[in-house]
Amino acid sequence: MIPLLANFWVNGRRIISGGGTFLALLLGGGWNLLPAAELPATTAPQQLLRFGYTSGLFTPGYNENDVRAAMKVWIQTIVQNHHVGVDSNLYVFPTVAAMVPAASTKPMDGYGLLAPEYYELRQTVLFDQVALSVLDGRYTQAYVLLVRKDSGWDKIDQLRGHSLVVLQTPRMSLAFIWLDVLLAQNRLPAATDFFDRVTTNSKPAQVGLPVFFHKADACLLTRQSYDVLAELNPQLQLQLRVVAESPELVPSLIAFRADHPLPQREQVFQEIRNLHDTPAGQQILALFQTEGFVIKPVSCLAPTLELITRHQKLCGTIHQPPGPAESVIAQHSQPPS
Repeated sequence: MIPLLANFWVNGRRIISGGGTFLALLLGGGWNLLPAAELPATTAPQQLLRFGYTSGLFTPGYNENDVRAAMKVWIQTIVQNHHVGVDSNLYVFPTVAAMVPAASTKPMDGYGLLAPEYYELRQTVLFDQVALSVLDGRYTQAYVLLVRKDSGWDKIDQLRGHSLVVLQTPRMSLAFIWLDVLLAQNRLPAATDFFDRVTTNSKPAQVGLPVFFHKADACLLTRQSYDVLAELNPQLQLQLRVVAESPELVPSLIAFRADHPLPQREQVFQEIRNLHDTPAGQQILALFQTEGFVIKPVSCLAPTLELITRHQKLCGTIHQPPGPAESVIAQHSQPPS
């Protein structure tokens, strides 16, 4: 699925976020649209909900100004209905390592993270629940490695020395971890050494079609993205073959700390579950082509964490492909003392 993207502004700088990271906007960036003066007077400063994110959640893309208006209406609804106060600042950190000191000295309620970042931060912060976006009835993603059927390749070892195109979105945060584990289990080197050339693109069509047109040898993308491409281009299913497919994994999330619960958190959880019940919520879901959101215990992350643990044992360092020319613009601001 081609991600729907939105941009918003922090301290005069633009930050662009992918649809796969909508919840980060919903719980943090959105409240940046609400001036502190609009918070209920009955809410004490120490009761404000505070959220922080890593810049890995933000992906360059096109402008979608309607998101800002939908966010503001929805946020005002929460304030009016529940008198929930939320810190209007957006705290974005370049890495999870930069987030650790803030997590230790100034506890936040929610942390927007890619799955590998959550794996690292959970060593410092105790979490109990996570918020996950739902697409096609699932809150997980699977990855598929594809080649042309007429290539004669049906095993991963046959791809040595060939070219690979990879979808680059936050939903792909575990793709290279899974691929490197698969290669290691077959006694093969990491993907960046195994393939002759690895390139990335943020548009699913520019990942799958090059293989179809003999411009690349293999591609790696989400199962959902491939299914949409195949629906739009039926010839893809006839000409492409799945060489390997990952288990269902959770690529990104908002994690809520267990040792810093506030009464307002449950009210926010309920608003997230009931997005479809309000016009503003329906607009948000339509804008992001998302069915809804679920709140789950951290136990739902077990298969994802098991994969990352296996990767550390087999592979060690994560080998990422080169990024796009356009870099993410993220303002790193420290939480107030």
